[in-house]
Amino acid sequence: MAPQDSVWRWLREIDVPSDPAISPPYPASPTPSVPPQRKRRILDRPAHPAKRLRKDDFDSDKSASAAFDRRSRQQRSTASRNRDRLQDLRVAKPAVLCELPWTIPLPDNAASCCASLTDHLHQRVIPGGLKDRIATAFPLIAKTIPDHAYDDADTRSDRELDQLWELVIEILEQARDASRYQQDYNAWSHKVVYPTLQLALRGTMLEAESVQSQSINSELLPTMPKEEPTQQMCSYTFAFHRHSNEVAQTYQALGQAGRGDLLSPTTDPNTKRLILFAGVGVLEENGGKDDALAQLASWLAASMENTRRLGNWSASTPRSYCDLLPLIGWTVVGHDWYTYIAFGSDQDQLHILGPWRSAAADTRDLYGFFRLVKLLQRASSYATSRYWPWLRQEILNGLRTSTRDVVHRLDNGPSSES
Repeated sequence: MAPQDSVWRWLREIDVPSDPAISPPYPASPTPSVPPQRKRRILDRPAHPAKRLRKDDFDSDKSASAAFDRRSRQQRSTASRNRDRLQDLRVAKPAVLCELPWTIPLPDNAASCCASLTDHLHQRVIPGGLKDRIATAFPLIAKTIPDHAYDDADTRSDRELDQLWELVIEILEQARDASRYQQDYNAWSHKVVYPTLQLALRGTMLEAESVQSQSINSELLPTMPKEEPTQQMCSYTFAFHRHSNEVAQTYQALGQAGRGDLLSPTTDPNTKRLILFAGVGVLEENGGKDDALAQLASWLAASMENTRRLGNWSASTPRSYCDLLPLIGWTVVGHDWYTYIAFGSDQDQLHILGPWRSAAADTRDLYGFFRLVKLLQRASSYATSRYWPWLRQEILNGLRTSTRDVVHRLDNGPSSES
């Protein structure tokens, strides 16, 4: 026998004591049997039952979620209605066609209007006296502004430049806050858009007029195929104000002739006695472009229909939309201003063309803001130097001298009662 075999036999015969069993400090309670389904429910519970949501918390979350879902559905429903409205306008009477600028040829009067707005719009927009101030206050922005953006021929005094600078910075700060804190329509409208319009129209025959809470005369709106005429209003329009002697005399003469309450498409006791030009539809930064465009298209269509009817009071033959001069409008969605031109065609349709890339402007920075001010000033110049003389000669003078009978006025012009 080999020695190692003896060793292995000896090791197997040794009685090695086993470790003592460890008993719990307290007597073990009997473990109840748990049905399999309940065991699965227990395993699915959170590890910390004390942190489980209370019923009130759960109900609160459900309420918040339901409110969010309702708002989302309302927003989707509104967006869908606006898309439908834009499509319905295309087959309304008269048809209102919202198109991109390159899709149809422009008549001469619309092409001239567009050129007056856009030619060299990006040049000489900032007073040269502000160049050093911009470089000091906003060095990074100053590097992005081309030299041709400064108007070295500007002759404003230091005091005037100080006042302008203070106002511009205040508007830009309001626009920045409205964007940063997701403020609503009211903030954009009252703190950004209205002060910008006031600045651009200062010293002209025009002033910004709020029409947001007013109604359009429903007789002037396009007849829609499926729904009642929309009463959506633009936020602002340009009014030829009574502080101008020429305008005041015109209003007085029209009032004495019994035509003074027919001048605009609204039913407001004051605004219907003002001659209006253009329209501005405002939405907050996350607002839908279709919503703003539907507002603007309805407003411009009603404005042109009102002018056409006023012209028919003294015309020997009914006027067509193509006999009218174009109107200008903007949709404002947050910082961005989109320019549109409205004009009539030979088929007695209305075209709302835009947005025009060459008229792009915004309130994000100084360069964009001064482009916007120049754009609005050019629109004001078009309104006062071309639209107003034409309107007086071709439309308003006929209102003062017309002797047509009441029946013809009711058939071809808007009622003087509202």
